[in-house]
Amino acid sequence: LLLTGCFGGGDNEPGDTDATSPVPTSVDDGDPPAAGDRSSADSSSDGGTPAVRPPEGSPPVADSEEVRRLRELASRDPQVLAAALDYFESLDDQRELEIFLTHLQHQDAEVRRGAMYGVFTRFDPQNEKILNGVQAALEDEDAIVRRLTLKTMALDAFPREAFLDAVPRMAKHLDDQYEPDAATRSHVARMLRRYTTSCRPALPALIDAMKNDPDFNVRSASLTALYDIAQNADEALTTPTWLLKNDPDPRMRRRAAIQLGKYKQAAAPAIDELISALADQGVPERAPDDPLAGTDEPVCVAASEALARIGKPAVEPLLQATESDDRAVRLLAIRTLGLIGPAATDAVQTLRARTQSSDAGEATAAKAALLRIAMP
Repeated sequence: LLLTGCFGGGDNEPGDTDATSPVPTSVDDGDPPAAGDRSSADSSSDGGTPAVRPPEGSPPVADSEEVRRLRELASRDPQVLAAALDYFESLDDQRELEIFLTHLQHQDAEVRRGAMYGVFTRFDPQNEKILNGVQAALEDEDAIVRRLTLKTMALDAFPREAFLDAVPRMAKHLDDQYEPDAATRSHVARMLRRYTTSCRPALPALIDAMKNDPDFNVRSASLTALYDIAQNADEALTTPTWLLKNDPDPRMRRRAAIQLGKYKQAAAPAIDELISALADQGVPERAPDDPLAGTDEPVCVAASEALARIGKPAVEPLLQATESDDRAVRLLAIRTLGLIGPAATDAVQTLRARTQSSDAGEATAAKAALLRIAMP
């Protein structure tokens, strides 16, 4: 079943980040490495991401002028960074680029950060050496270098063919055992939305990340990417339906319900799970210092709205839900029938009977639903 117009591109959820990123104002883009992380400047491989080992004949450890200036490119001090940029501006373009590309193999991660930042600022999509250097840097053992590499690949000027060639390699970085940096995994998931269905080779890795990644932001970004990449009902619906039923985090269950609703009637195969979710009172939690703490709607409300978007195919299952022993489910089912509107005319007789209910809340909900259904 190929559902043209439903799969392969769609809306951003509030809080989703675009697949492309702004130009970083410093090499680490405000994300210093955590203590003990492989992203520290003197880190070594821990058996996860293959480390880039400097070959024999690589640049010497001693701080030459070039090495010192590359370290300054990794500085957060604007004056130091400006001085380093001035130095490289004074060189001819060929020499400048040679320094950047050569030092992408340096043994010091801070130097490689500066070199990658230089490649980013001087990116030339026609230069094969630059493209090869960028793809190799995706495997760097330093998390900041990897993030800068992804930012380079996210540039509008980065060639489509080179990007798609790198998709299988990028997909590896969705595995938290291979890529320990959660920010990098999340960035990869967002970037894979760029060429929508052309990034389908990454789909198995995205599905695994949705189900198993320990970081919510990675799981959420992977779920959003699925909306752009999936080409058919099985790809688009199976994992969100599973998440709605099985994920322990109400944030993900809510996001799964919202995503299912985006497919409208094409999401009819998920109706049973959405009906069950009408009983899900899970409320996404936020950090205690978050000013929006406690304002997120529960999963059941997202499920109700998804059923309303599915429309007529959901009417009969919702009528059955109005017989639930759970009062909250009954009220929500009645409300959802009203949200469906005129397409829910088959529910009119049942709702009229409910207006005589001894439960005042149920009677009121039924009257409101009938008014909505009667609207042209």
